[in-house]
Amino acid sequence: LASPLHAHIIVMAQPRLGCWFSVLTRKRLTNTAFKSVKQLRQALDTWIEHWNDNPTPFVWKKTADEILASVRRARTTLQNVIAKSATDQ
Repeated sequence: LASPLHAHIIVMAQPRLGCWFSVLTRKRLTNTAFKSVKQLRQALDTWIEHWNDNPTPFVWKKTADEILASVRRARTTLQNVIAKSATDQ
């Protein structure tokens, strides 16, 4: 990968992958300190090996209309930021 931004774009372009990384972060990486890359790799490998031991279906917490409204708000905010950035230069 070229940069962290590139990795972020790839993850966000693949919703299932983004969801997987979200679960990984919340369940294995949050509030954890690793003393070495080797220790981090071992923790990740163990978590991945057991990822499907007790699978549960993903349950949406919002309706499609709520999600689409959020996307519209985010798009409007992004467009405003881009427009402001262009006028500030």
